[in-house]
Amino acid sequence: MSPREFLRKLRGYPVSEWRWMVEAGLSLAWARFLIRFVPFPRWRGRMGPIGEGAPMPPLAGAQRATAYMVRRWVQRVAANASFTANCLPQAMAARWMLARRGIATELHIGARPGTRGDRPIDLHAWLLCGDLCLTGERERHAFEAFQASSRRAPPGLNA
Repeated sequence: MSPREFLRKLRGYPVSEWRWMVEAGLSLAWARFLIRFVPFPRWRGRMGPIGEGAPMPPLAGAQRATAYMVRRWVQRVAANASFTANCLPQAMAARWMLARRGIATELHIGARPGTRGDRPIDLHAWLLCGDLCLTGERERHAFEAFQASSRRAPPGLNA
């Protein structure tokens, strides 16, 4: 679906949901810009803690609804963006959107041996919120998560 078709389809949504689309789009674009053009140590602090922390508290009803809304719009906008918004920009955007609403999240970055000949390892990011995996759910079990929050970039992150 082209961006123009996406905007045409958006007309069917209430205006109250458009703010989610705009916020998701801006957050994804900012995340992608940081990843692509700024060295990891310069933007690392904007991500918050990475890795396993204390167990996440379960989400209350309103928090769960907000988390689902954020996931929905981040995935929709990422699928229709004119730039590549894969797992890490999606996890970062969703984390920032939920943090603005006071909802705690846990971002994970993991690695596995490379499945393509041009890279020795594959990287993947996913975002947990309470008992939900908001982004990166499908592939996360194939990756070994980095355990500690680090100031160094995982190999290949600024690619």
